[in-house]
Amino acid sequence: LHDALPILSNAGVSETDVIYITVKQDWDNGRAEYEVDFIAGGMEYEYEIDAASGNVISWEAESVYD
Repeated sequence: LHDALPILSNAGVSETDVIYITVKQDWDNGRAEYEVDFIAGGMEYEYEIDAASGNVISWEAESVYD
């Protein structure tokens, strides 16, 4: 979870707000990526992170109540 702290900051949530998190490595277009999914504050967040640089490739958030 410590490595995900910059992502949590990007989402505007704190570590104590997260009630569920998964991280898995994947390959897309010949590039290693991490897929990070977590739930915090009634929202579900999905991030794709470049494994080499740590840059956010894409992200989205939606209410868990939808």
